[in-house]
Amino acid sequence: MPGYSQFVAWSPEDQQYMAVCPELGHLVALADTEEDAVRELKVAIGLVLQDMAATGETPPAPFDHGSHSGQFRIRIPRTLHARLAWHAERERVSLNTLVCSLLSEASAQLNAAGYVAERVRDAYRAPKGRQS
Repeated sequence: MPGYSQFVAWSPEDQQYMAVCPELGHLVALADTEEDAVRELKVAIGLVLQDMAATGETPPAPFDHGSHSGQFRIRIPRTLHARLAWHAERERVSLNTLVCSLLSEASAQLNAAGYVAERVRDAYRAPKGRQS
């Protein structure tokens, strides 16, 4: 497994942990524990890479997470800024910590979205030459 990303989130819809590999068409594995989900995802990654090798496909390169600084600026309405600051104060955390937590939760929900399974199926069952 040449350094592919693995993200784990709870899937309320499936009532299981979901491990996702975005580089491989958002490949997903579900299990009752985080550890089992990651273990199943590693098996799935191996199988996808074997299948790609057998069909002569070149696997995608792993994401280069080191190329991101971890910082970005965003302009938001003053009212949203005030609401977020109020929530951060109420939770006794910094605004940065609150926003990081909210973005992390939203990212996990995006990975858990219903389109993931369709995307994986389409990516690996599409006839050669057709892009999904």
